[in-house]
Amino acid sequence: MDIDGYTLLKPLIQNERTWLVHKKTKDYVVKFAPYEAAEDEVLLDLFVKEAWNAKRLKAAFFPKAVIPKTRTKCDDSKR
Repeated sequence: MDIDGYTLLKPLIQNERTWLVHKKTKDYVVKFAPYEAAEDEVLLDLFVKEAWNAKRLKAAFFPKAVIPKTRTKCDDSKR
């Protein structure tokens, strides 16, 4: 399955929100916001803060965090 040009390879955590993905020649880790964040502003704020903190981390042992410029919106019909 592809999402926003990333091919989902396998989930890394049982909740299936964190995935190993591949795009072009690189592997990445993608974390999706919980479905509930679409209706819960506090949950959405926590996820945005988590992404912001990940973008600030700069260490050779830590993968670079990327926030795609174009993102697919949650579609409840595919749950």
